[in-house]
Amino acid sequence: MNNQPTLAQWRFLHPRYWGIWLGYWLMVFITALPHRAQIRFGALLGWIAWHFARSRKHIVGVNLQLCFPELSDEARKAMARQNFRHTGISLVETARSWLRDPNSARDRVTLHGLDTLLAAKAEGKGVILLGMHLSTLDYAGAVLSTHCGF
Repeated sequence: MNNQPTLAQWRFLHPRYWGIWLGYWLMVFITALPHRAQIRFGALLGWIAWHFARSRKHIVGVNLQLCFPELSDEARKAMARQNFRHTGISLVETARSWLRDPNSARDRVTLHGLDTLLAAKAEGKGVILLGMHLSTLDYAGAVLSTHCGF
């Protein structure tokens, strides 16, 4: 079997992909940091996005105005800032679920109904897991896999 990179693989070293490589290696570095530092870095990403992603900030503001017309402008602004912060943190958590051993996060996740899932699996029954598409889906799924072996 030939383990030499193909021409198609070499093309990813082109300068147009350097930003992607930089982002990838930055996430590898960040996910190797202690958990607290990861959370702080994620919050920093959210702060940066709040200040530079003007169109996203506008969209969030309009959505909050439509959903919460009874809130003051300041309250909606605080909600929006918090949303950006949590989105930054979720980016780091998602990177962690992709790049690190999920066993390292087992103590940070509480699973409810695991006994029911494991009992169904032991009986050979099929199980449908339904989850909301939230930022924690990858993180929780990775940890769940350490309990169930899927």
